[in-house]
Amino acid sequence: MNDYLRHFAANGARLITVAAPGAVRTPLVVQRDTVLRFIPQRNDFDRPIGMDGDTFNPLAADPQPATFIPAVMVLTFTSAQEAAASTLNSHPGRRGVVEITYRDGRNYGEGSYTISLLVERLP
Repeated sequence: MNDYLRHFAANGARLITVAAPGAVRTPLVVQRDTVLRFIPQRNDFDRPIGMDGDTFNPLAADPQPATFIPAVMVLTFTSAQEAAASTLNSHPGRRGVVEITYRDGRNYGEGSYTISLLVERLP
């Protein structure tokens, strides 16, 4: 995780774009960078939610990696204002609520987890 945070600090500016009039805006929450990639060596139930890929299989001749791609929400002044006023990112349509859903990959079960963040402007 430390390596990812250093990489993000050095390269995070690419997530902040100024949209030209009529251009498609960058979504508030994106999942694009693989943070964790490894070959499972045992059945490890202490793992990030939202893992995908192969699980531990002691009989696999060519085991495939498990991966984790976290959700990233970058708030600039403009995007924070929009998030605070919007109901688009919330299932129940609550103003300022941004929901981020992590789903486990097919090999990791049926897990689906939603994190709800409230973005509001303080006086």
